[in-house]
Amino acid sequence: VGYALCAVSFAALLVAFAMLAVAHLVAVFHEEPSLARRFGEPYREYRRTTPRWIPRPPRGPAGGS
Repeated sequence: VGYALCAVSFAALLVAFAMLAVAHLVAVFHEEPSLARRFGEPYREYRRTTPRWIPRPPRGPAGGS
C-alpha cells in the first residue's frame, strides 16, 4: 500500500488491497478454524478477547505502575 501511494499507482493499490483481502480470507476461513480445532476452548477465548487486525490502545500506564 505504501509503495502504491508513493508511486501514485492505482493499479499497485488495487493489487495491494487484493492481497490484503486474500490474506484476510485465508486467516478467517482456514487458519482460525484450524487453530480452534487444534487448541479448543483456550483459543476460542483468546479470539473473543483479542482483536483480529488492529490492536486496542493500552488501558493503563506502560509497565503496570
